[in-house]
Amino acid sequence: MLQYKDFFNELSKSHFLNKSDNDIVFYELAKKLTTCFGLSRINIWLFSEDEQLINCVGNYAQEGDVFSKGDIIRKKECPIYFDHLLSDEIISIDDVSIDERIAELKNTYCATHSIKAMMDVPIRIGGKLAGVVCYEDVHRTRRWTLDEEYFAIAVNQIIAMAIEAQKRRVVQKKLERALVEKERLMHEMHHRIKNNLSLLVSLLRIQSRESESALVKEALEDFQNRIFSISKIHEQLYRSNNFQDISLDIFLRELTSEYKNMHPEIQYQLDVERCTITTDKIVSIGLICSEVISNAIKYAFLSKSSDFQKVIRILLREVDGKLLLTIGDNGSGFIAANPNKSSSLGVYLIKDLSDEIGAKCTTHSSESGVVYHFELS
Repeated sequence: MLQYKDFFNELSKSHFLNKSDNDIVFYELAKKLTTCFGLSRINIWLFSEDEQLINCVGNYAQEGDVFSKGDIIRKKECPIYFDHLLSDEIISIDDVSIDERIAELKNTYCATHSIKAMMDVPIRIGGKLAGVVCYEDVHRTRRWTLDEEYFAIAVNQIIAMAIEAQKRRVVQKKLERALVEKERLMHEMHHRIKNNLSLLVSLLRIQSRESESALVKEALEDFQNRIFSISKIHEQLYRSNNFQDISLDIFLRELTSEYKNMHPEIQYQLDVERCTITTDKIVSIGLICSEVISNAIKYAFLSKSSDFQKVIRILLREVDGKLLLTIGDNGSGFIAANPNKSSSLGVYLIKDLSDEIGAKCTTHSSESGVVYHFELS
């Protein structure tokens, strides 16, 4: 029979406690305990949530080196025994044939397994009774010593840690599966939104080509640009694994690239640093950029000659935690270009969207062009 200190010394050198499968942990631990105690059987039982039954999660029989689990003992069949279990005290039974605490199991469980003596030691997890470890002797009655009880309590702490670790692993796996499913659904959602927005842009382009009204064409083009801006945002979200932040610099490059395809006569000069912005603000920022660029394309160069080099400049910086965005053109300014457009829908939209996300917007207009400056915390 192993001495208690030898048991813990051997346990410290073992690797089975690191196993993720509790069946392996319980088997190896119970196998050592039967040798240490000189016993035939050791069982680990856990209470159900309502404490109406105990379920065997590990049963080791030294004879045949057999490990099993799944047995159940119900409170309604053994109310006296359960009352003692729920008292959260060690139940030391030297002789099962004469101890009334085990009378309900004497002719069933105890007789089936030829149990002569047993000791039930509570398992506590987080200070709460969670189950019991049952030490069983099938060869003889015995008097359980105080040292054995103390030793069993120490062992139960190891068992409790193994059970807690298993619960954490189960919860972690559930969270990991939920996260994977959430990301999959987010990708699917953004993919569908992007596709639907792209479809809207295509329909508006078709409608614009079929319309003979210049005003209708202009209005449809404005809507195309706004929807395209939102579509680009969702496209970037779909490609990214990050649904909290989005790269504003990448968005600006893609947006200006599309405008360049539609208006190749305009040169776009970008000086943009790597900057990210939260997704709750990116749609508004995207629409702001789209409106400023669209207004410049439509109105900034009306008074300029055909051979004039039209330029739209975009500067993006992050300074002291603030996002600084500047969009300007080298056109004729608000009044010179179109005096009635300084209060257009686009200008109002830029102001409203800036206010919505708490961005400080300043505008400078001169004969050298219009410059918008945005400062966002």
